[in-house]
Amino acid sequence: MSTIRQRALEVQRQRNQARLLAASALLVFVWLSLLDSGKTGILDFVSAGIIVLAGVRPMVVWLSAPDRYGLPIFPLHAVSFVWAYALPILSAHDVVLSYPPAMRFGAALLIFAYLLIGYVVWRMVASRPNHIRGKVFLIGQSMSSPVLYVFLAIGALFQVLTASGSLGFLGSMGSIARAIFSSLFILSVFALSYRWGQGGLKPYARLGFLAGVGLYGLASCSGLFLIQGLLISAAALGGYFFSARKIPWIPILLLSAVFSILHLGKESMRNEYWSMSRSLTVTPAQYPEWYTDWVNRGIERLTQGDDPLTQHSSRSLLERASLLHMLLRTVDLSPQPVDYLYGETYARVPLILVPRVIYANKPPSHEASTILSVNYGLMMRESAVHTTIAWGLVAEAYANFGTLGVLMLAVVIPGLYAGIARWAKGFPIGSARMLMAFLATFMALNAEYTSTVFASVLFQSSVAVVVALLLMRRVDIAPVSLRTAID
Repeated sequence: MSTIRQRALEVQRQRNQARLLAASALLVFVWLSLLDSGKTGILDFVSAGIIVLAGVRPMVVWLSAPDRYGLPIFPLHAVSFVWAYALPILSAHDVVLSYPPAMRFGAALLIFAYLLIGYVVWRMVASRPNHIRGKVFLIGQSMSSPVLYVFLAIGALFQVLTASGSLGFLGSMGSIARAIFSSLFILSVFALSYRWGQGGLKPYARLGFLAGVGLYGLASCSGLFLIQGLLISAAALGGYFFSARKIPWIPILLLSAVFSILHLGKESMRNEYWSMSRSLTVTPAQYPEWYTDWVNRGIERLTQGDDPLTQHSSRSLLERASLLHMLLRTVDLSPQPVDYLYGETYARVPLILVPRVIYANKPPSHEASTILSVNYGLMMRESAVHTTIAWGLVAEAYANFGTLGVLMLAVVIPGLYAGIARWAKGFPIGSARMLMAFLATFMALNAEYTSTVFASVLFQSSVAVVVALLLMRRVDIAPVSLRTAID
């Protein structure tokens, strides 16, 4: 009887978490609406509202029954659409507002359709039971923690050496090594934070985890790009949240403050140091002085109050997260005067998967973004060597096949994410399947992928799991719930 009562209490707690998320999304939407600059109208609120509704709904459903759906890969993917497509409307993104309200609403309907179809596909696929038969590849229980910490240490060390310019001798092999070690690092961050949320890390283990993540963050941001540090932080917070089932508010607030200050000081740092060289090399011995200078510039910018530069820098976080203006550009220009690409960007995917050591002239992973940018008159191909424009999978799909392309994408990507979640459901954290699912969860956080980058990252993640297989053995296991997957 006590077990039944405990289960009932657990279900009720999960439902309360789901209600809290839904209420939080509603409050944020209302708050942003109250901050409206007067440039948006009722139709824009409806446009943003349907995107928020469709973006948050999968996560609410997952929180109410996490064991049924496995890891929330698609729910995270859907949430990423809120800041990429809804917030640019509510924040009065200048480029977005340059298009007519009716066109903005039409683009919002496209996103809504993508998320709605994806939601249906996700529930159909991920909710199906996963029957575990025979033996599975698994890192031994006694080895799992040490192996994950080895991955963490190697990944952090590799990033430090890369940021300091010490690995130039690797040549073309450097990109392969970076892909493998970065994937293994991400895998270890997600897995260890997941264990932390379940109370599975002792105090000294937590310190080691924080040290590894902190060192990686310092190295990855030292080149004056914050995106990798943000994604790693999101992976760590996400792993904890998915296992503990509670939002880590204090770390979120602290990290928000840190990244906000760094973002405010980033423009000043770039103006000074990028004028000398775009390829910065910063060694660990320089970190104290480097970040002290950076933080001081950020605080100085923050204290400028209503200075126009401060307002511009503060808004640019939301503006840079926007992908809606890219979708609007494709909808506005295609099929006339710019014809559809009819799969041209997708045709590059097979070449992207060939290792550079085999095909030295393979196109870069951002090839799809380059094709789109050139086709829509945003840049010359020669500029692609130094500049990459984020498009997102939805805008790419529309640029290739119009509305039909978006609808097909709504089946493929959510179906893939749901399939990986179901494939790993019931397997312990040290299994090859769960490790692959963790990496896919990290991928879902990034809404800026185009097909070539998406395929490249997915392939690299698979290679990392294959490397991890060398440390595994085949064992018989019993299915476990997501809640107890690490026990």
